[in-house]
Amino acid sequence: MAEDNSVFLEWVVNRLKQLNSTVEADVLAMFIEGVENPDEVEDYVVGYLGDSKTVKEFVREFLQKRSDFRNRKQHAVKDDLSSARGAPVSGNGSGGFSAVQGRKKKSKGARLVVDGSCLGFRATSDPNRVNQGEIETVALSPGQKR
Repeated sequence: MAEDNSVFLEWVVNRLKQLNSTVEADVLAMFIEGVENPDEVEDYVVGYLGDSKTVKEFVREFLQKRSDFRNRKQHAVKDDLSSARGAPVSGNGSGGFSAVQGRKKKSKGARLVVDGSCLGFRATSDPNRVNQGEIETVALSPGQKR
């Protein structure tokens, strides 16, 4: 698969050099190969090489070849679940049984104590603040109930 990838990148670099020899073709090729969205690929290539029919044709070819290459790569790596497979045999000699252990609790990491002044907090009140004092209440006249 590595040789397929190098062949694909070599093709991209050669095409980019044909379209514009002043662009760093290898860097642009590696970059656009990693961009997933086809519209973004087109935007980047048109941005670097200009908007022309040959550039649009290159983008179309690039996207088609990249899609074919990725499909080929996925088929080679694909895990075939259509056939039955045996379970892996462990060689611990305990008759196929293993001890089950309970989950360990995660220990909480030590907390870091941060000085409040770093965060802009102060233990004292703002000296410019005007304290209003106690709430004034009206004395009840005799005979009034609360």
